[in-house]
Amino acid sequence: MKLDLPPSFDPSDPAAGRHGDGKLARLTPFGLMMVLAFAFVPESGGDVRQGPLLAAGAVMIVISAVTLLTRWETFDPRIRFIPALGCLVVVGLLRDAAGTANAAVGVLPLVPVLWAALYASRRALLVSVAGVGAMFIVPMLIVGPPRYQSADWARAALWTLGALLIGLAVQRLVAVVGRQRAELEQLARTDSLTGLPNHRAWQEGLERELARAGRTGEPLAFAMIDLDFLKRVNDTYGHEAGSAAIRDSGRAWHTTTRGGDILARFGGDEFGLILVGATEEKALIAAERIRAATPGSLTCSVGVAAWDGVESGSDLFIRADRALYRAKDSGRDRVVAAGVAEAVLTA
Repeated sequence: MKLDLPPSFDPSDPAAGRHGDGKLARLTPFGLMMVLAFAFVPESGGDVRQGPLLAAGAVMIVISAVTLLTRWETFDPRIRFIPALGCLVVVGLLRDAAGTANAAVGVLPLVPVLWAALYASRRALLVSVAGVGAMFIVPMLIVGPPRYQSADWARAALWTLGALLIGLAVQRLVAVVGRQRAELEQLARTDSLTGLPNHRAWQEGLERELARAGRTGEPLAFAMIDLDFLKRVNDTYGHEAGSAAIRDSGRAWHTTTRGGDILARFGGDEFGLILVGATEEKALIAAERIRAATPGSLTCSVGVAAWDGVESGSDLFIRADRALYRAKDSGRDRVVAAGVAEAVLTA
C-alpha cells in the first residue's frame, strides 16, 4: 500500500516552497549579495560608469519583481531558473560599470549556479554554468584588448570549471539530503514490525479522508481489528512467536485491502483499517475478508463503524472500538457493526 504522505523536499522543483515565506527564505541570501554588490563597485578603483550601473539596477528591479510578485507554480518548471540566471546580466553590467575585469563583485557569478544547484534541475544547473562562461567570454570577444588580456581567458576557464564543480557537488549533497529526509519521514510513519503505516500515519490518513469525504459526500468507514488471545500465544510460545503472529497477520490482512484503503498497526495486537468510499455494508464485507484471511489457527475480532457525515475522527474511532469490544465479549472471531447490535457476522 502506498501512503499519501506530505510532500518531501524535491531538489528538482524550485516551487517546493512556493508559499511566500518559503520563497523569501530562498531569495533573501542571494538578493542581499546582489544588493551589496552595488555598494562594492565604487571600491573597485577608477571611475564608475553610471550607464551600466543604472542598467544593472534596472535589471535587478525587474528580477526582484518577477520573483516576488509572481506565483512559482504558474511557470513551467524548466524555466523557473531564468530569473536567477538574469543575475549574470547584473554582474556583467557591474563589471562594465567599474571599468575593469577585476571589479569587486566577488563570487556573484556563482549566485545562479548555487541557486540552480539548491532548487532546480541538472539541466538548469548546466545552463547556469554556461551562463557564467558566457558572462566572461562575450565581453572579451566584443571589446577585446587592451581592456581584456589573454589572462582573462584563463580566468573565464577557471570560473566556468569551478562553477561546474561547485554546482555539481552542491546538487549532489542536496539530493542526498532529500533522499534521507524522505526516508526518515517514511520511517516515522511506518510500523517496524509489520511494515504497515503506524498510528501517526493512520491519524493523518483518517483526518485527510474525513476532509475529502466531507467535500465529496462519499461514504467512509473505519474498522478496529484485534488479534484474539495474543497473550496466550506469548505465554505459551514466547514473545518471538507473538511478534510473528502480529507480522504474519498484518501481511495477510493487507492482501485483502484495496489500493486506497489504509491498514495501520496501532501497537500490540491492535490494527485500524480506513475504508475509503465504503458504506457500512461494504465495510462489513471487507472486514469479513480480513477475519477470514487471518493465518493459521489465529483468529481476530473486528469492529466496524460507518461515518455519519458529521462526527469527528475520534468519535468514529470510539464507535468502532466499542463495536470491537462487543465482538470480543460475544465470543471473538467475528465482525460487529457499531450501533447495530444485530449486525454480527460469525465464522
